[in-house]
Amino acid sequence: MKNSFALSGKLIGAILFSKYMNPEIPQFEQPKNIEADVEQQELSPEQKKTLGEVWTEMVIDNESVPENIGEIEQTEIKKWLFDSIMKDIEKFSEELGLQIDAELVEKIQKAESLEEKSALELEYIKKAHAQVDEIVQRFDKSANKSTKWDSWPKRMREAKEFNCVGATLLGIYLLEKGGIESQYGNPHGHVINIAKLSNGEWWYVDFRNGKQNIIKLEPEETKIADVPTLKINQPNIDYKLIPLYDNSKAAGSVLGNLSSLKHEAEDESTPDEDIEKKEARKYLEQYGQNFQKADFSFLHQSLYSKFIEFDKTDEMQKEIARIDSMRDFEKPVQNFTKTLTKEQEKALVEEIKTKKEGIENLFYKDDKSVWLCCINII
Repeated sequence: MKNSFALSGKLIGAILFSKYMNPEIPQFEQPKNIEADVEQQELSPEQKKTLGEVWTEMVIDNESVPENIGEIEQTEIKKWLFDSIMKDIEKFSEELGLQIDAELVEKIQKAESLEEKSALELEYIKKAHAQVDEIVQRFDKSANKSTKWDSWPKRMREAKEFNCVGATLLGIYLLEKGGIESQYGNPHGHVINIAKLSNGEWWYVDFRNGKQNIIKLEPEETKIADVPTLKINQPNIDYKLIPLYDNSKAAGSVLGNLSSLKHEAEDESTPDEDIEKKEARKYLEQYGQNFQKADFSFLHQSLYSKFIEFDKTDEMQKEIARIDSMRDFEKPVQNFTKTLTKEQEKALVEEIKTKKEGIENLFYKDDKSVWLCCINII
């Protein structure tokens, strides 16, 4: 295997880190309106009606537009957006065969101590996660398929797949049924569930990217732009800043994803053969009239301006630059690992396990001594 191909120690180290520590680059696109005025704007009655129409046609099934939507306050409109999504997510969960462990939920409710209750809560989280992960493992992972736009119930139902937004919506539903406190975590380019156990422990719960992504956090709790934020520095998590939002803000990510889909479909700098652009164009053609009627970028900015305000802070701009540079480096490396045979991949993963600590030191402590051991892996 060593003679099959030659790579620099640095690149092999990146392969190890990328393949083992981060099995999938998150498929979620942040809206392209970071330079927009973040002042929240009031929608006109006509804009509210249009939002209701496109939402019920594109985003959810079996839900009608409130009769007086043009007169409803924006806070109530946002509540309706989220509630309508969650009604459909519950139906979708049943269609997927996801089960609520009622016996375990009862044990959680009857637990006498915080530590006992927290242990049971974590058990519930892991069982719920395992069910979703089993579905994810059956996704079509061919190069001709992407889940980038699979964020909302109707699309998820059609595709029978979902990206991190869709997975987090499922997570919101499952955690709520378990009585577990959770918030909507939105690190740059990704969304996850952040659970808080009864004993105060924070847990990073990524329902989209494998069982290794249930991670106990040791955060510094702070606020940035008046948004509760977890500051972390953990080798098994890419992110250092995780803003926390109420779960209802998940509806904002759906609007943001619709905005980004249109941008991607019309972006001349992206090659036409790019699979994500192809899928965006196909969807834009399917719902062209809705995209003409509704300015999703404006709707996202007007209803969920706090997302944009947070992203414009100095702290998050530095974090965005750091993550973007990491993604630019990881993507071609991940593409390279797809060229490995099953035997090569298996051998690589086994070697990663033995050198995990050294790889973490390379990427988080700049300890370049691991390069020498990496050279001998392939």
